[in-house]
Amino acid sequence: MSPTSDYEFAARGNASFLAARENPLSFNRVSKLGYRFAQHDWPWQLARLQTLQFRAAIVGQPGSGKTTLLYELAQRLTRANIANHHVFLPQESTDHRTMIQQALNCSQNASVLLVDGIERLTFMQRWQLFAQSKRGPGLVVAVHKACNLPTWVNCRTDPELMKTVLTDLGLKDPAVHDAGLRALENSGGNIREALRELYDQFSAGRFNDILSR
Repeated sequence: MSPTSDYEFAARGNASFLAARENPLSFNRVSKLGYRFAQHDWPWQLARLQTLQFRAAIVGQPGSGKTTLLYELAQRLTRANIANHHVFLPQESTDHRTMIQQALNCSQNASVLLVDGIERLTFMQRWQLFAQSKRGPGLVVAVHKACNLPTWVNCRTDPELMKTVLTDLGLKDPAVHDAGLRALENSGGNIREALRELYDQFSAGRFNDILSR
């Protein structure tokens, strides 16, 4: 994840809770953080993806940054004038078959397919996606476990990543870092859930004294 500009926290007086707009872990602030590769940079990673002919998988446990990386990939491809079609398969949908067919139609019109949530497809739907997308310019999927596409990036979380994310958000106090590391451990490494837990702690006013310094 990439650094953001420093953030100045104003004093909140004696309020026992923190308004959502003042929470340093608000969605608007967290969503501005980019994906941070464990090795190499975006030019190197895009070059490698090109050698894989844009047919690859982003692999990682829930909350490890797969969706963030896939979204940023879509932006990078667009800036490079590479047509792409980004599909998110929601948990609650019962019409994944139609969504996949629409995506495949886009692929056949020269768009690299970027698909998030393929675990929600049936075996036959996934087979259809992999087989028919070969006619298009590429397929990149976000998936929990390695599949029959080459792995492009293995997304992982660790304590150092959590510290970096908090620092990038302007949160450098050791007490906040300690709370973040505990939240990461409690979530089993799911950094998304860990940040939500920390957001709730800020909302409850736990760190008001730190923010008002």
